[in-house]
Amino acid sequence: MTINESYLYLKEQLKSYYSSNELTNIINIVFENLLNYKNVDRILNQDKEISKENQIQLIQISTDLKNYKPIQYIFNQTFFGGLKLFVNEHCLIPRPETEELANLVLEELKNNAGKNEPKSVLDIGTGSGCLSIFLAYNSPNQIYTALDISNETLDIARKNAQRYNLSALNFKALDFLNEANWDNLSNFDIIVSNPPYIPENERKNLASNVVDYEPSMALFVDDNTPLIFYQKIIEFSKIHLNQNGIIFVEINQDFYKETLNLFKNNGFTTELIIDIFDNPRIIKAVPHIN
Repeated sequence: MTINESYLYLKEQLKSYYSSNELTNIINIVFENLLNYKNVDRILNQDKEISKENQIQLIQISTDLKNYKPIQYIFNQTFFGGLKLFVNEHCLIPRPETEELANLVLEELKNNAGKNEPKSVLDIGTGSGCLSIFLAYNSPNQIYTALDISNETLDIARKNAQRYNLSALNFKALDFLNEANWDNLSNFDIIVSNPPYIPENERKNLASNVVDYEPSMALFVDDNTPLIFYQKIIEFSKIHLNQNGIIFVEINQDFYKETLNLFKNNGFTTELIIDIFDNPRIIKAVPHIN
C-alpha cells in the first residue's frame, strides 16, 4: 500500500462518518502522527510504500474513528495554547473556549507583573493540567496549585508538567465539593476553574465521541444542582480568596444568567465574556470591597 493508496483508503472508509472538512483534518493528523508526514510531504511521497506495521495501524485507526473515538485519544496528544499535551480517557480533551479562559488569566497575571509579590493561583478541576501548565509556562514567577479528584487524572497532569520542566507546579488530589477538604488549602489571589457543568439530562444530546470516551465525572453534574461547583467556589472564596482577588470560571452557556446572578447575589461584580463561537462562556468575578 502506497501513501496515496492509504490516504484514499481512509477517505473511503470514513467519508460517511465525518464531514468533508473534518475528515480532511483528521486524515492530516493521522499522517502526521503515524508517518511524520505533513500534508505537503504526503503529496510529494504519494508513491512511497508504507510498512506492513503501518498498514495494520492504519486499519485499527480507521476502526477507532468509525467508533468515533477522538483522534486525540488515538494518538494520546493534543495542543493547548501552543503546548503539546498528553491526553487519554482519564481527562477531558481541552477545548478552544478553555484557551480563551487561560488567556484571560494570563493577561491578568501579566498586568500585575513586577508590581507585587508573586500571585497565588488555584486551578480547580485541572484535568490534563492544561490551564495551570499554560499559565505556569507563560508566567512562571507565580505560585500555582492544581486540584483534581482523580489520582489517575493527576498522573496525566504531572506528566504534562514534567514535559515542560514545571516542577514547582503543585498538584493535589482533593474532592473540592467536600468542604472539609478546604482546610488543606491556603489562600489565593486568583481562582480559575473549568468545572463539570452539563446536567445529566443533556447526556443524550451529546455526540458519541464525547459521552462514549471522555470522563463523565469531568462533564456532568446532577440535574437538580447544575451550579453546584460555582456555589462551592463562591463559598470557598469567602475564606480563601485574598483581598483584591479574582475568580475566572468557564460556564454552561444555557445557565449563564443563573450563574451570573449567583455571583452577583453573593456580592461579586461580574463580567461576562463571549467566546469565539459567540456563546456566553466565561465569567470574571471580583468581590465587592466593603
